[in-house]
Amino acid sequence: MSIDDHRLLVVATDSAAVEPIEVDSVILNAGERYDIVVTANQTVGNYWIRFWGLAFCNRNGVNVHQEAILRYEDADEELPTANNTYLEADREGLVLNPVGVGHISYPENSTVRISELTNIDLEQAQNITGVPDNVTYLWYRFNTFPSGSYPQLFNTTFSYPSFPLLTQRDSLTSEMYCSGEVPSDSGYCSDGFCSCTNILNFPLNSLVELVIVDLDSFSHMDHPMHLHGTQFHVVAMETIQNITLDTVKQLNEQGGISKKLTGSPLKDTVSVPVSGYAVIRFRVTNPGYWFFHCHISSHAELGMAAVFKFGEHQEMAPTPSNFPTCGDWQLPDN
Repeated sequence: MSIDDHRLLVVATDSAAVEPIEVDSVILNAGERYDIVVTANQTVGNYWIRFWGLAFCNRNGVNVHQEAILRYEDADEELPTANNTYLEADREGLVLNPVGVGHISYPENSTVRISELTNIDLEQAQNITGVPDNVTYLWYRFNTFPSGSYPQLFNTTFSYPSFPLLTQRDSLTSEMYCSGEVPSDSGYCSDGFCSCTNILNFPLNSLVELVIVDLDSFSHMDHPMHLHGTQFHVVAMETIQNITLDTVKQLNEQGGISKKLTGSPLKDTVSVPVSGYAVIRFRVTNPGYWFFHCHISSHAELGMAAVFKFGEHQEMAPTPSNFPTCGDWQLPDN
């Protein structure tokens, strides 16, 4: 997104203030939000606000773009004089949140990644310094089966439970869910395709470091991973040639990943670099069952998701008495 002849002062992302940074364009992945200040300091007139589609919006002859008009007071009610083609929306200069860095070059741009921003929202900031209580590696890739191609966490497609986990948690038994990667010979798998309700457990008040790893090498698309129930600090991100999970684990365990543990930006959606990783940290302070998923709607529908369990059942808010449950509704007589 850009505005002709104007720069964009980014002051917040995902509802958390950052140290203001002036850029020429911002890339928004699905679910991300930015607060931007625009100074109207140009000649009175009309200017294109440009939206430039990437990934599947720029493939196989499809070039998706859209425009709006920034109109100054006392300007004529007419269209801007500049062209409004797809290529014209490729703005030169400084771009925030570049996507597909491992596969897409930015020859006309300098870039700033989200992890380079500085949080100044002290009220919402979390203390994420120190040794984490839990380090979890969450990895994904596209896998192809006779029924199609699926983006899978832990080589497993998320199966949505038949009842709400929070309000009917006493109905949940161990055979109803899995946790992390499942063995290919388990009851959750058939002909190599694995599917289950994947639940990861995090104790209340623990400091969690989540290392999200994209193992795909062919896609130009960064997956926007979104967590309900809490914000998190983005402390590192990078792309790696010939990436493997073991490579990322070794880097992290040997201190090879530089992490910004003070002043790292607060987000609830992070665009994880394709063929790369993003490291996030958060404190578990909101007990419950919380959805973690790719914010590309078709990917979430295909099961690119998991549930994070924060705390134990007795630490979660009690279900109100007489609260409806799945399966108990009946058609009224009248």
